[in-house]
Amino acid sequence: MSGPMTEMDKPAVPGAPRFREGAIFLGWICGLVFLGGLIWFLTQPVLGRLLIAPVNRILAQRENVLRLDAPVSLSRPPGASAPLGRWYSLEKSKELLFVFALMRDGPLALCGARVSPEGRVEEILPLSAHAEQILSTLPGGMLLTYRYRIEAAAYSLREEDK
Repeated sequence: MSGPMTEMDKPAVPGAPRFREGAIFLGWICGLVFLGGLIWFLTQPVLGRLLIAPVNRILAQRENVLRLDAPVSLSRPPGASAPLGRWYSLEKSKELLFVFALMRDGPLALCGARVSPEGRVEEILPLSAHAEQILSTLPGGMLLTYRYRIEAAAYSLREEDK
């Protein structure tokens, strides 16, 4: 049946098969992006719990007495800007630890900011060897920016508790 094309074999709209194939491909891409986003959204509580053990192990290796207790959920108002990271309560303390990553000189550097109950950043702790190296080389303005953004997020967290 590979004879010459008849009037019945021709598409009604020229270019329609190409358009249809492109639409199917675009549908697949949109479906994969949606599925990836859904999986990301649904696994966030699990990822928050899985981060506790490695951070506690790092703190113990560095002979720090701080230990993470549980993740703290923080809901921000729409459009509010906050640093990317995760809040944790500390064992036997009213303080919080904000675990976040800095990017400098290639790989991500895991850090933690100890936040007092009043919402002040007490100290920024390096949680990896790379973080320890880059914290001393970071410009002071960059660290201040991180401090202010973390304190602003802690303030909104404190406002929710009231």
